[in-house]
This record gives sequence, structure tokens and C-alpha cells, in this order.
Amino acid sequence: MSTRHVVITGMGVVSPLGCGIETVWQRLLAGQSGIRVLSDEIVGDLPAKIGGQVPTLAEDAKAGFDPDKAVTPKDQKKMDRFIEFAMAAADEAISQAGWHAVTNGAIVIHTQRLKSDPGGNLLS
Repeated sequence: MSTRHVVITGMGVVSPLGCGIETVWQRLLAGQSGIRVLSDEIVGDLPAKIGGQVPTLAEDAKAGFDPDKAVTPKDQKKMDRFIEFAMAAADEAISQAGWHAVTNGAIVIHTQRLKSDPGGNLLS
């Protein structure tokens, strides 16, 4: 039986504590929680009134979620918010890993659509 190894080279996070590994980690170390009382607008008639909600830039200027960093405005109209969260976290993880699509001969699948040959040269 062969042994498989997993190598984690980058991490990304979008959470109720904010967006970005560094900020979220510092907030965790400081004992902060992203759980809070939610507005009546969100919970309506539900019995649960507390939960975690990803902050917007207006709520948290340092680490609020900015959908424009992850997805084009055009794509935001066609995409559920949870997918925007996944795209932002994946983008941070890829960036942290130092992986660059064009130099690694890949197709960028979200904010841009570029094709490159195996040598990393852009194709039109």
C-alpha cells in the first residue's frame, strides 16, 4: 500500500472574525469571537437570535469582506454569496502559496479568463 502525503502550501479564510489569515489569527489569539446577536432582519421569526455573519467592509474596514477583490461585478450578479466567499478564500490561499497561473501554465478560472500554453505563454 502506498502512502500519500498532503502538502498545504497556502491558506485563505473568510469568517465571522473577518477576512484574511493574519487578521483572523490575531483576533483568535486575542480571544475575540465572531458570534453575535443577529438583527431581526436576518433572523425574522426564527427562535435562534445569535450566529456568525461575515462582516462587510462597512462593518469592519480592516478585514470586512470585499466581493470586488474576489469576483468581477458582472459575475457577482450571477453568483451566490457563499461562492464569493469560497473564491476569496481560494484566492488568498493561492496567493499565499506563491502560485501564479500564467507562469505555471494554467487557465485562470475566476476574475480573468486567460489561457496559456504549457510554457506559460499567453494565448489569444
